[in-house]
Amino acid sequence: RSRMLKKVKASKTPEIIELPPHLTFVLKRFCYNSTTHHKQKINSYFEFPLNEFDWGNGVRYRLKGVISHFGHPDAGHYTS
Repeated sequence: RSRMLKKVKASKTPEIIELPPHLTFVLKRFCYNSTTHHKQKINSYFEFPLNEFDWGNGVRYRLKGVISHFGHPDAGHYTS
């Protein structure tokens, strides 16, 4: 039982077995700051190819749209 209370290094890796006809990315753009006890917006840069994204095995995706959030974590507007 004492073994269950021991902290260990762990990792999680997502695996896609079959590629769908349409692919949607949802990026976690907000986090919680335990020091300030407030939500924070993550403003780091994200890049995606505009023409084609080749996943391999002959499967290709083209970017069809982007939704952006403007404002604060608790309020704002989404535009596309």
